[in-house]
Amino acid sequence: MAEIDRNKISDATAVVERLLKSDTEKQIALSFLVEAIIMASKINNDNWNVSLHLNGREIRFNVGQVYCIYIYEDSIMVLALRDYLSDNLDKSLNIIFRGYKNGKIVESKKLSEVPQCLTKVPGSVACIIPHDNLGKALNILRKPNRKFLEYAIANTKILPHIKKAHSPGFIKYLNKNGLSNIKQPGYYFNYESEEDNEIESVRGLTMQELERKAKQAEPSPKPKAHTTLTYPRNLYLSQFVKKQANGICHDCKKPAPFESKNTGEPFLETHHVVPLAEGGMDVIENVIALCPNCHRKRHHG
Repeated sequence: MAEIDRNKISDATAVVERLLKSDTEKQIALSFLVEAIIMASKINNDNWNVSLHLNGREIRFNVGQVYCIYIYEDSIMVLALRDYLSDNLDKSLNIIFRGYKNGKIVESKKLSEVPQCLTKVPGSVACIIPHDNLGKALNILRKPNRKFLEYAIANTKILPHIKKAHSPGFIKYLNKNGLSNIKQPGYYFNYESEEDNEIESVRGLTMQELERKAKQAEPSPKPKAHTTLTYPRNLYLSQFVKKQANGICHDCKKPAPFESKNTGEPFLETHHVVPLAEGGMDVIENVIALCPNCHRKRHHG
C-alpha cells in the first residue's frame, strides 16, 4: 500500500477496509474504539490522538504519552490494568497477554505469567485478541481498558511527535459513516473549517482585491458566544494590513522577529486600535500590524 495521507477520508477508508474485512468486525472494533475516544475527549480533549500508520498496516489510539488500542489486520491489542482482569478468563477467547522484561517481550495465555507492559502506567498489560473472538473478548476488556485510559490520560502528557501524527481523516471517516460525532482533539487546527479554507485562498489575492473585499465586509461584526465573546475575523482585512506593513511592525518600526513556519511570511499580528468590544470598527483605518512583543505591550503595557 502506498504511503497514506492522514488528512484524507478516502485513505482512512482504505485502511479500515484493509484491516477490518467484514461489517461485523468493523462494527465491533470501531464501536469499542469510538467509546474510548469519546471518553478521552471528555476527560482531556488535548491529550489523545488517533494515528494511521503511514503504511496503512495499523490504527493506533494514544492517550497521553502511551498507546491504548491498536487495530491490526489479524488482531486487536488493548491495554488494560491487570487489577481489573481475572487470571481465569475463558481460554476459548484466545487472549494473549503481553508485557516486557529487560526490554524483551513476554507473552502468555496466563495473566500471572506476564510482567508489566508500560512503566508509565503501573499494573498495565497488553491483551491481544484475534478478530474471530472480538465480540466477547472486547466486552470483557472494556472496563480494564477504560481504567487504563483514565490513569494514562491523567498521568502522562502527549508528546509533540504524537500530536503531529494525528489522523484527522480517520475522525472524519467515523463521523461520515455515522459511527460517532467526535471533534478533533483540541490541539488540532482543522484546516477544513470554512474560515481556514478562506485563509488559504486569501493569501494569493492582490492588494487591490484584498482592499476591496476588506471594505465590503461587515464593519461591526456581531460577537459569537463561546466561553467568552469573540468576533469573526475579517481575513481580507487582516491580510491586507499585513501586506501593507511589508514585514515592519507599526510601533517599533523593526522587521518581524521571524517568519511563519506555515506561510513563510514575516510574522506580524493584526491589532484593533479601538477594540471591537469597545465599539471599534473592523475597518482598515482601525487595524495595524504589530510584532508579537508590541502587540502584547498594546494590551498589557
